[in-house]
Amino acid sequence: MKSKTIVYYGGFRIPDRNAAALRVRSISKMLLNHGCRVVLISKLSNHERLEDMPREIDGCEVYYTRDSLLNELKYTLSSKKLWDLLVDLRIMPDLIIGYNIPSLTTRSIIKQCRRKQVSYIADATEWATFNSFSIKNILKNLDTNYRMKHANFKANGIIAISSLIKDYYADKIDNVIQIPPIIEKQKRDVSSVSRPLLLCYVGSPGGGHKDRLDLIIDFYEKLNPDVYIEKSLVIVGATQDEYMKIYSKAYVPAGVIFKGRLPREEALKVLRKSSYSIFFRKSSRLNNAGFPTKFAESISYGVPVITNSTSDLERLILEEKFGVLVDLETLDLEESDSDLQTIQPELRDNCWKTNVFSQSAYMSELELFLKRLNR
Repeated sequence: MKSKTIVYYGGFRIPDRNAAALRVRSISKMLLNHGCRVVLISKLSNHERLEDMPREIDGCEVYYTRDSLLNELKYTLSSKKLWDLLVDLRIMPDLIIGYNIPSLTTRSIIKQCRRKQVSYIADATEWATFNSFSIKNILKNLDTNYRMKHANFKANGIIAISSLIKDYYADKIDNVIQIPPIIEKQKRDVSSVSRPLLLCYVGSPGGGHKDRLDLIIDFYEKLNPDVYIEKSLVIVGATQDEYMKIYSKAYVPAGVIFKGRLPREEALKVLRKSSYSIFFRKSSRLNNAGFPTKFAESISYGVPVITNSTSDLERLILEEKFGVLVDLETLDLEESDSDLQTIQPELRDNCWKTNVFSQSAYMSELELFLKRLNR
């Protein structure tokens, strides 16, 4: 394949300040392995100093757009800011990949791409639904729906994070590929997990609208004390005060430890030591269209997952045996006779063996995907 210059543009924050950045970096590595030049245009918050940020990462060039009300307005309404930046940088791409770009900007980018004979790919990882009647949520919902149902259909291809998104576009757009979160497999930890059951939640619970910490703690409290004589639950990403305020709780059960927000490496240390990671999300179009990075990350670190059925997780858990499912109505294990400590070694082994979240599983398909752009 002829070497291409690819620009990746969207709301990601290099190096690892949101899940979007992890996804963009992993797909960019795959593109580099196909001989492409990859340019990342990352967002930069007002409190971050440009001189402290990397200008190259994983072999990709990195440039930044500063957060501001005016810049956000430009990002939402038009592609002029993007094209002006590319002119200043003297970069003429062969391909632009837009990561969940606002709908009007998506249309504007595609219009200019056609004039300049540049291909456009939509990296689609979300499909918002109403979860409140705030103006921000209503506008987000309308924008995402217009992007998914109209703007993206003008793209030259779609990178879908989940089967729901892939299936939605597959019979309408010729060039669609599904790539879940890519988290390269870690070196296998040969040490055994301690016998006492240690569960962990690592993430950003989103003020109670995304990950249900209250249900996680209720599930933990419900575990039979005669079976799980020693147990604990570590929560990274929220403090005890935040939890009690969000859910109006008067107490926290014994054995629940809140760590608050930790640097990524410290959070991963908690994950590695755990028997299981755990998270629960409401089944909705938003959660079924997306794919939780924390699931892929846990599997890639050899830690099985306790969760409920959203996105592609039920299929992966049932077919690949990466963890166990919980009925959110009753907070019971769907396989009621499962002993979490007894089955954990087998599940852990399955996590270590899989390549489903590795770059190697998608390299050949990605090459075909890129070749189809030239037809």
